[in-house]
Amino acid sequence: MVAGIEKEEFWTVSYHELDELVKETYGHDFEVVAALELSNDSCAEVRVDKEQERDEWTQRQWTEWIEDGEYSYGTTGQILNDLCRQEIIPEGRYLIRVCW
Repeated sequence: MVAGIEKEEFWTVSYHELDELVKETYGHDFEVVAALELSNDSCAEVRVDKEQERDEWTQRQWTEWIEDGEYSYGTTGQILNDLCRQEIIPEGRYLIRVCW
């Protein structure tokens, strides 16, 4: 085995599937590619932890997103954590795949 190369386990989801799940669950259009500033043929890792608490700033950002659907860079992790709290997705590490 080459030093520094490790086997890891992730849940995987395509950007399109995630966008659709968010739309179905929250009723807002969402573009994870834009939210995380991703490009074609790329991936992003997000850790999902249903026990992660929101600080005041994060809670305000979440409330604004729920009310008006405007998202920012940190919204993706908050969405995934909330989906986990609702038992829609399991806890763990997620690899969001982008390919169009």
